[in-house]
Amino acid sequence: MRRLVLASLVLATLGAFLYRVYEVWPFTIDDSFISFRYAQNLAAGHGLRFSEHADPVEGFTSPTWVALGALFLVCRLDIVLMAKLTGVMASLGTSVLLWRAFRAWFPEWRTHPLCLLAPALFLWHPDTPVHAVSGMETALHTLLVIATGLSFVEMADDPSPQKAKSFALIGLCLGLTRPDGNLLVVASAVALGIFNLRQAAGTWLVPLLRWYVLPGALYFAVRAWYFGHWLPAPFHVKVLLDDLPGAPGPLAVWSFFSAQLAVLGLVLFALPRLRGARAAFSFAAALFAAFYLIPRHVMGYNHRFLFPILPVLLLLAARGLENARHTLGRFRLPKRVALAVTALPVAWYLVDVTSAWPPVRKARLAHHAVLARAHQRLAERLRAIDPSGDSIVAVQDAGVIPFVSGWNAIDLCGLNDETIAFSGLDIDELALRQVDVVVLNSRRKDQHVHWDWDHALYEKYLTHGFERVSVVRVRKNYFLFVLARPGTLPHRRLSQPDGAQPDSALP
Repeated sequence: MRRLVLASLVLATLGAFLYRVYEVWPFTIDDSFISFRYAQNLAAGHGLRFSEHADPVEGFTSPTWVALGALFLVCRLDIVLMAKLTGVMASLGTSVLLWRAFRAWFPEWRTHPLCLLAPALFLWHPDTPVHAVSGMETALHTLLVIATGLSFVEMADDPSPQKAKSFALIGLCLGLTRPDGNLLVVASAVALGIFNLRQAAGTWLVPLLRWYVLPGALYFAVRAWYFGHWLPAPFHVKVLLDDLPGAPGPLAVWSFFSAQLAVLGLVLFALPRLRGARAAFSFAAALFAAFYLIPRHVMGYNHRFLFPILPVLLLLAARGLENARHTLGRFRLPKRVALAVTALPVAWYLVDVTSAWPPVRKARLAHHAVLARAHQRLAERLRAIDPSGDSIVAVQDAGVIPFVSGWNAIDLCGLNDETIAFSGLDIDELALRQVDVVVLNSRRKDQHVHWDWDHALYEKYLTHGFERVSVVRVRKNYFLFVLARPGTLPHRRLSQPDGAQPDSALP
């Protein structure tokens, strides 16, 4: 009977997750099209370039994700569809590894139904289906985080060169999927090595150097030679460039943890009993979160930067639940009363995340709708004007518009622009670049109102002969100002009402 109940709960949780995936399936974040564009150019033989005729620039987050996207395109597969399917499979894989990780981290509870709690809470979290279908590498990165934690503990519990090699290779994949993953690998290994130097030197230090440090250093050297910079452009923009706004790091970190208060309460009960590798990896996860106090969180929808450590928190929370029940037992409470009290945080979590889903779903579907109505339609018009892609668009929302139009693009926010990222925003320099169309964001339809630097850039373009040819409504207080030079083909075409038939008489 107990097995039947557990199987029913597992199927219900899985069904709920898949139904939520179905509900937000159309959602694809604009940023994902940046990786798709790099993959597109890589698959076409142009190298890791944001624009075919531009110099290489490291504006993507994940080398692994770009390589996978290029592989999909080489195989003539739909890159958006495959990215979504990969994300869904990665999220399901994370839930399976959470079950395995609980059994490995806490072997005394490997047959307890509690080992199913963390996977269920993960699949029930409203951010999980969103990141599964977003088109970004977040779900894959999350899978590799828990895979690294599982492999790390298995290596520490049963030291052998083979298990050390597995940990090193999984850690290498984690670091190549998102650079911040290296912090988890290095911090956990150093923390464990400090307290158990003899075991580290005797079993896993050499394999870690051979299979993680050396390949990672080789990749770092090659990418520094190829791109000409030690650090990626987005790092410079989010950390060193003051002109661009973004959610402050402390505020974003607080937003993530304040949404997981029930989980954190249970984690506190788990921490005092953690030892060895479990404590080391938990410490590394804390450092991972602390790192995100530094950069500004640009496009940090649904806590996507910190989301990958959610499975670690849930893993600890599941163990903390039993520790809390044991603590209450000291007060000689009836067993059922103690169980009911310790179950309150889980009930709180379930009520909280269930009530959060409708607004999350509404927001993600709204994002899809505005991209389709505004960005994609404008990109298709640009593509119709110049199908060759030789024209140049300077744009702030540098995702869908460059990818769908196929035009060469200048990313005005600098994430994919070497000059902006490494030299700062120079309004005069930007305005002098050869471009055919400019697309700037504005909060008002009648006049350009946005950040100080891009309003100055808007005025500079006007003084250099550009003219506003159309305004595309994205949503309330969000418009795209489209600029072009009078007398040019883009100016004539874009001046026509949206949906007008192309003028075949135009050259």
